[in-house]
Amino acid sequence: MIHMGEQGKRFTKEFKEQIVSLYNMGKTVSQLSSEYGVTRTTIYKWIKEYSPTQDGEISKKEFERMKKELNELRMENEILKKSCSFIYQKTTKELVAFVDRFKNKYTVKRICRVLKFPRSTYYKAKKRKKSKRQGFNEELDREILKIYEMSKKRT
Repeated sequence: MIHMGEQGKRFTKEFKEQIVSLYNMGKTVSQLSSEYGVTRTTIYKWIKEYSPTQDGEISKKEFERMKKELNELRMENEILKKSCSFIYQKTTKELVAFVDRFKNKYTVKRICRVLKFPRSTYYKAKKRKKSKRQGFNEELDREILKIYEMSKKRT
């Protein structure tokens, strides 16, 4: 119920909710304060945090939690929308490029979690040196693009 710390008493969430519940059942703040050894100011703060709002639906603390969760979901939704247009085959190379492109707006951790792309794979790919074959293939791709551009994009 109570945890004594260096700076005084620490109360569990359950204890705080129990005090608020007793208040809502008719006990006065003064009664609760003397019975449980909690200051009236603290009890008033708990009542404000844990009591349902005017319409009786959710407490202020619950509302703040839901608001934070909504913002996180919006951000994850935004990541997914951007990834759909950016990532085609979901290759490691494309995923790494996507993370690199948006890591200044979102955290790498969040992007990888949303895309179900292991962060360890991302960081390994960033450290990996190109093989000779990979370098050759990239050079070949550039040459093919150059020829395609010179042919006025005719196939």
